[in-house]
Amino acid sequence: MLNDQDAIYANTVNYLNGFSENMRQVIENFNLRNTVETLHQAGLLYQVVQAFAQADLHPDVISNHQMGTIFEELIRRFNEASNENPGEHFTPRDVVRLMVDLLLAGDGDFVKTPARIVKVYDPCCGTGGMLTIAQQRIREVNPTAKVYLYGQEVNPETYAVCKSDLYMKSRDGREAEGIKKGSTLSDDQHVGERFHYQLSNPPYGKDWRADKMRVEAEARLGYGGRFGAGTPRSSDGQLLFLQHMLAHRFEPGADHSRVAIIMNGSPLFTGDAGSGESEIRRWILERDWLEAIVALPEQLFYNTGIATCIWILTNKKPLHRRGQVQLIDASDLWEPRRKSLGDKRRDVSAAHCQQIVQLYLDYTSPPVGGTEGGAGQDFPQRSLRLPQDSRGAPPAVKLSRHARAHRPAAGGARLPEPGPVAQGGRRGPRRPGGRGPPQAGGHRRRAGGNGRRGLPRLPGVRRRPQPQP
Repeated sequence: MLNDQDAIYANTVNYLNGFSENMRQVIENFNLRNTVETLHQAGLLYQVVQAFAQADLHPDVISNHQMGTIFEELIRRFNEASNENPGEHFTPRDVVRLMVDLLLAGDGDFVKTPARIVKVYDPCCGTGGMLTIAQQRIREVNPTAKVYLYGQEVNPETYAVCKSDLYMKSRDGREAEGIKKGSTLSDDQHVGERFHYQLSNPPYGKDWRADKMRVEAEARLGYGGRFGAGTPRSSDGQLLFLQHMLAHRFEPGADHSRVAIIMNGSPLFTGDAGSGESEIRRWILERDWLEAIVALPEQLFYNTGIATCIWILTNKKPLHRRGQVQLIDASDLWEPRRKSLGDKRRDVSAAHCQQIVQLYLDYTSPPVGGTEGGAGQDFPQRSLRLPQDSRGAPPAVKLSRHARAHRPAAGGARLPEPGPVAQGGRRGPRRPGGRGPPQAGGHRRRAGGNGRRGLPRLPGVRRRPQPQP
């Protein structure tokens, strides 16, 4: 192509037309033909082709790790250029590895079975990073496992990146067949499918009004659809994605299913009693699907520094976890990056990942209302019991927390000692200037406060007294 500069446009078009039908779909979603036309009209096509021809990206020159770092940087710049919502397109590899390790933790009897068929799904697969890392990790644990990948992505360009990556990684290209394009909320492309492992990082605070008509129509079907527990406010669809994933799990007793999803703090606290968010949380807790919530450090993602959590759910809890939810505060388990990438200034190192997973594995059922572990333990657990309701709900859920009360934080500071339980308040340590640990469901009320959520009492400032009913 470079030997005939005058025919560079015709040769480039012929090159694109020479791909197979499935790859031509990827090219169309990349919008490469229009890009080639634009470069040709601007007189830049030859220079761009020449630059790519001179770049030596052979694996002997650029290792897989280096190529992954290059890929992360390109995706980050693409996010900034398109001003996308936080968390879209790409989740850093250190966070994905932690999610996968938490999914597989204590799951050896299932995943290590010879020739085990494992189906992995990401409803917001983006460029496919979660799927490929999950596949790689499962094959490390069990080289004989047959791992099938499934996903859905609404953005054409990132869908094309995911498809093309899987085409290159599989000999026959079949691994890419499970990746579909379209809106997961309004146009589920995997109806009737069930998956063993599901993991996702849905966009935070993304408006779902475009899908509202079809989502609400499906919600009216009750539990015959995906959204029978309710719908959250239209400004944030994270709990819709979680319901969608739970709808694609195997039924208890039919097969094994586990879910890991990254969300910000909104799904934990948003919504008054009886609201859509509150009813979704009630639905999950009363059915005892929520196994653990891991609070992550801030500044882990490329285009947002907000704090996030990993929710771990399963269709069948082990006996020692039934009726309980484990809360792990890993917000200080991080190491600084040598060089920041956008808003990402911290990494979850392999040692920190192992430490978090070990905390998860070491969990034992604590005594009701007490603290497990004696003096000298680094990670005492606190627990409380939620009362049963009058309708004869399943056994009450106990919320348990690992609090690093005696261990120095990564930055050198020490976390405060666990504070006392204030009347009308909650048990648990408070970070200086922070809002305290996350809890599943409900609002936070301060003792003696006015009941409004998240309003701190400022020194020397009086609040107007609230009228008494």
